Amino acid sequence: MTTDGDASLEGYYVEEDRPLALDERLRFARDEDAGGRILHRVGRLVGMQHHRDTDAALGLAADGSTEAFACVLAAMARGQGDAVAVSVDDGGAARVA
Repeated sequence: MTTDGDASLEGYYVEEDRPLALDERLRFARDEDAGGRILHRVGRLVGMQHHRDTDAALGLAADGSTEAFACVLAAMARGQGDAVAVSVDDGGAARVA
């Protein structure tokens, strides 16, 4: 973080679809938001690898249904203090509200 609040000068490593030269691998750029892109990828990977463990820790079935997924989202929202409910319509669509 810089003194003006700019996080881009922290630098981040870059992965592209081509081999990078040594001077291309670490990037400092004010006009890019590396954090959001990296956090999205990390969150997705962690979620894909640990969803069964998360479901079990929340006491939920990991059966792959839309209702089970909605229950996971609802449990996480409740963990943050939100009051939510899960409903499933006749077509099997689940809603967290």
